[in-house]
Amino acid sequence: MNPPVSLRQVFLLLAILCAGSALRIWVAAHNPIPMGDGVASEMEMAGNILEGKGFSTVRKWTLYDESMAPMRPEGNRQPAMSVILSGVFAVFGTSFAAAQAVAVALGLVCIVCAWLLARRLFGPAPAALAAAWFALDPSSYGTPRSRTR
Repeated sequence: MNPPVSLRQVFLLLAILCAGSALRIWVAAHNPIPMGDGVASEMEMAGNILEGKGFSTVRKWTLYDESMAPMRPEGNRQPAMSVILSGVFAVFGTSFAAAQAVAVALGLVCIVCAWLLARRLFGPAPAALAAAWFALDPSSYGTPRSRTR
């Protein structure tokens, strides 16, 4: 069992979360329309869920071949993000900004989860390192590899 969380650990985690937030918000502000079919497909599926069309998309298929335009069930993506986005879109409307806000929030939740798991398994110092790594690693906050060089 781990010792209680100290005030120092709380402040360190908050500092890490601030750094992670700043990076994620900067990336979202400088990339208002995400690259690739990932976010576009998730947004399209979220809209289709709201419209009662189910977990389906045309986005991925038409990137490669316009003859694939009829909507198809999506079998290559997990439904969690589309389901979360459909709830957010139902309240705030459909927009890239709303999708990016969800991605930023989920990224921060993942930082806390990494900290909690590492603290439980390895202790406070490795927990801070795990949280910092996840907060600062470009692949975890959506910076395309080509833009980090």
